[in-house]
Amino acid sequence: MHNVDLQRRCFSNVEFTEVEVQLLVLPSTIQAVRKLQLTLEHCYAELQQQLDAIACSWHDYLWAVQVLHSRCFLDAASGRHLAVPGIDMTNHSSSSAVNAAVRVQHNQPEQDATGATAAGQGSSSSSSFQLVAGPEGIAA
Repeated sequence: MHNVDLQRRCFSNVEFTEVEVQLLVLPSTIQAVRKLQLTLEHCYAELQQQLDAIACSWHDYLWAVQVLHSRCFLDAASGRHLAVPGIDMTNHSSSSAVNAAVRVQHNQPEQDATGATAAGQGSSSSSSFQLVAGPEGIAA
């Protein structure tokens, strides 16, 4: 068995004060940080009974979210964070060449001229996650 010592402190924009958020300058960045902060506060409130039962404080919760997000990919199309087990093992090399990239592809069901979906396809879309890796690097 291996002992793993995770860092005890993560600090990201989710912990910024209002003054620090204002220093970000760009309105879109300020809005994104505020939205994330409000979302985390809402989620914590929703989970507070379960978190209290395991002695998980607000700071513990923020730490866990930040550790998870640091290992995720942001899918710009959906705004979702995607966690992919084992992904950390792919983008390591002794050279400076990029040797791994991720792509998320969203497919909408095909529609006919009236806007109806093809028979048997239903109305849901599908998504796929691709990892492209190579020992000699990949085209960026």
